[in-house]
Amino acid sequence: MCDYISGELILCFPKVDSAAQQLIERIKKGLVGHVSHIESLEQKLARLGLKLDEKFEFDIHRVEVSVGEELWKVTYLQFLYKHDLLHELSLGQISADFWASLGKYNHHFTVTPNSVLSLTGRPLGKVSVQAANFTFEPIHSKYKATLGLPSEPPENLDQVTIAILDSGIADDIDFAISEKKNFVDPNSPQAVTDENGHGTVIAQILHDIAPKANLIVYKVADADGRVSEWDAIAALAAVNTQTQVVNLSLRFGLEDRVCKVCGRESHSSRSTVFENVIEQFANRKRQPVLVVAAGNDGLSDLDFPARFASVLAIGAINSKCELSAESNYGNQYNDPAMPDNRFVSPGGDNTINPPETVGSFGLNDGLHWHGTSFAAAYATGVVANLIAGQDEEDIKYEAILNTLRSNADSKTLTNYDPNKYGHGIIRL
Repeated sequence: MCDYISGELILCFPKVDSAAQQLIERIKKGLVGHVSHIESLEQKLARLGLKLDEKFEFDIHRVEVSVGEELWKVTYLQFLYKHDLLHELSLGQISADFWASLGKYNHHFTVTPNSVLSLTGRPLGKVSVQAANFTFEPIHSKYKATLGLPSEPPENLDQVTIAILDSGIADDIDFAISEKKNFVDPNSPQAVTDENGHGTVIAQILHDIAPKANLIVYKVADADGRVSEWDAIAALAAVNTQTQVVNLSLRFGLEDRVCKVCGRESHSSRSTVFENVIEQFANRKRQPVLVVAAGNDGLSDLDFPARFASVLAIGAINSKCELSAESNYGNQYNDPAMPDNRFVSPGGDNTINPPETVGSFGLNDGLHWHGTSFAAAYATGVVANLIAGQDEEDIKYEAILNTLRSNADSKTLTNYDPNKYGHGIIRL
């Protein structure tokens, strides 16, 4: 299979799960056949000078197994865990916290392959990206006008922090980045050189829309735009408590849909571990807003993680206020009685005449950027400006979402359909 990392599994369980802790200790000691421990989430973050939030409830590990036995080892490790759990139950050694955890639907012992995620956008090749070469297309000004941005940035915008989980950023960027971490290459923890271009474009949009905001850049994607789930969840878990907005333009599966090696078609798939990490943000005193791209396959299903109900799922529209042909749409996984968090934002559309793209690096290959990733970047800038303009009581998570829903513009859209456009154009 080409949509996960060969020979690797991720184990996730509540920290209070003593049976799972016993299994991990046996793996570390080499007592589980053909399974070896690579690292824990805390170890990965420690090497980057980062740490988990104290309220993070899960223990997560990456292990190595024989190539070709990944799915078989998932079943094998789950069997060993059940054996340990039954043993503890028979001895009456289950703590009160563990009992409570066993009753939660999402607090199960989980073993899963280390999935591959991808960015949207064509890679430039393995060369450093030059920010000086990037220019916005004229349509960018029209896109900004649809967002209802203030004529002057809010005074408190410098108190807002945005985390960008992407391909890094160009070395010659001409604005400050408050924190840089490389989750892809452990030998270069501070080097976030963008070899793809995607992350640099995202950062350029955010700096233009929210010029005073503090930007954190976590490099999770390589030059080909590929991301391991392990790196992505580590970056998510590392987002500090001062961060109010997270831009996450990633999707599970292969961006080109069909692997050139095995011919298998890759579809965006649900990951329990990824969802667990996202849901941990709700435990914080100030819950950050996660802004996620809907996906660029023109399908009536959102990609994961945009389908999770706890994120803002952003589809792309063009200057005619029509849904871009490439933009995914559809429902999130949510309680039918609860409002969803689906919006649209300008992102370009290369299927209309003339084609609309956000910007270009001006290279000979004519690369121009468009899609839901950049719609998510515009939306992230809107959220940052909204937070900066509110007082302390109004920047609580639910209050922010309620304001976004109230401010959403559905009247400007062409043939408004809530299934395609959600609440409408995200705006101040």
